[in-house]
Amino acid sequence: MAVTIYYTAAAIALERYMVKGRSGLVLKRGRLEARLFRDILRVGLISALAAIQPNLTVIVITGAVGLFGIEALAGYGMASRLD
Repeated sequence: MAVTIYYTAAAIALERYMVKGRSGLVLKRGRLEARLFRDILRVGLISALAAIQPNLTVIVITGAVGLFGIEALAGYGMASRLD
């Protein structure tokens, strides 16, 4: 929950900073074009999935290990953080 709140606040702060025009890149409101999203996702979707996959694996394995008890879950939790 803390990570989600942090990143949401950071995204809002960055958006406000860019809209005010103080950065070298000025963010302007306009209509979104599906063509541009397709071009970006064609390049970045695989990379985004590669970044998400390790976290999803830890979540699934944590759920499975939790079935073996608190001690197993604590051990796996420590090992996954060390990794």
